[in-house]
Amino acid sequence: AIIAILLLIIGIFATKSYIDHKKESDNKQHTYNATNDVSKNYQQEVQNQSDNIKKQVEDAKNDIKDKIDTESRLRQIQSQIDKLKNNEITKEDSKLTQFYQDQVNKLKEANNAQQNNANENKVNALLDDV
Repeated sequence: AIIAILLLIIGIFATKSYIDHKKESDNKQHTYNATNDVSKNYQQEVQNQSDNIKKQVEDAKNDIKDKIDTESRLRQIQSQIDKLKNNEITKEDSKLTQFYQDQVNKLKEANNAQQNNANENKVNALLDDV
């Protein structure tokens, strides 16, 4: 009878330990999913602005190729990207915003090169990276 009671106690502790471990594992998986996905609100915000940003980037590229000053257009695009940055929630959100920021940085570099009368091939090479 004592052996049966001991086996019952061991079974209870083993079950409790297994359940606690399972809950901890589920919590870690939920946290992982939450931090590695682009947040839905941010994704919607990007979709709302994406076409506009892409159009402005293309217009800026064309203006730079045509040797038209693009400072105001670049400031406008930067302003939109800054708004997106303010709405970031996860690391994936930041990566998405960084993509747009990199585009603007390349445009700024190309515009500066064009304003400084750099070689046209250099300006075109910078614009091809956008």
